[in-house]
Amino acid sequence: IQAHVARAIDAAEMRSDPFDHIVVEQVLPPALYDLLISAIPPPVFFHDRDLVKQNLAFPITFGPALTTLAWNFADAVIAGRAIRPAVMEKFREPLQRHYDTVFGSAFRAQANALPQFSGGGRLMLRRAGYHLDPHRDPKRSMMTCLFYLARQGDNEAHGTHLFRVIDDREAPYKQTYYPEGDGRRCEVAMTVPFRPNTMLVFVNSRGAHGATIPADAGEDLERYSYQFYVAPDNEALGALIRELPRERRTMWQNKNKLTD
Repeated sequence: IQAHVARAIDAAEMRSDPFDHIVVEQVLPPALYDLLISAIPPPVFFHDRDLVKQNLAFPITFGPALTTLAWNFADAVIAGRAIRPAVMEKFREPLQRHYDTVFGSAFRAQANALPQFSGGGRLMLRRAGYHLDPHRDPKRSMMTCLFYLARQGDNEAHGTHLFRVIDDREAPYKQTYYPEGDGRRCEVAMTVPFRPNTMLVFVNSRGAHGATIPADAGEDLERYSYQFYVAPDNEALGALIRELPRERRTMWQNKNKLTD
């Protein structure tokens, strides 16, 4: 599995518009992908607070035996030991630029020394009427990996929109950043198709991403995907942030402190 994943990621074309990203095809061996599709649990095992946007967080502690075995393995082993090191190597140069932006070039060596882990994994079920405004993920997440769990008959149009942000800037706080709420205009640069065994990976640096499933897409529509972040150890990241100059540290503050 590790060798297959490494080859697929290495073969993916690096694109810089609207931000550094790759679209990896045939991420997993086909038999393993089919197994994970069959191991997706029934919707009743996803939280029911919002039936249009449902998540199942890891580790999965309650669910069908095949689900807990196969998907906990995928989150802990495939994401952590196969995908994470391969994307870290693939994005080595874009990450240097990102480190210079969020930490400062003088702290690049320390940023490179941060231990990186996979985390925040969740299975995501989306239905007709779902909409997610253009945004960047929390600043702590250096990269986002979004694995499409498309099945035969799924609509490729229900993928991920990648946006250019006019007059873009670094997120001024550490939580999820919505450029439009900051007075920035977003324009769609491309849409990554929702295709089987395909993964979008990007540096959480500039631009924005979002998604929309039209309300008339069908009441029985179920769109599944798996997402996780590549992020540094919390303690090590906190230690580095405390060393940054004051003007740089303020860019890692909580959003609510901007209005205090």
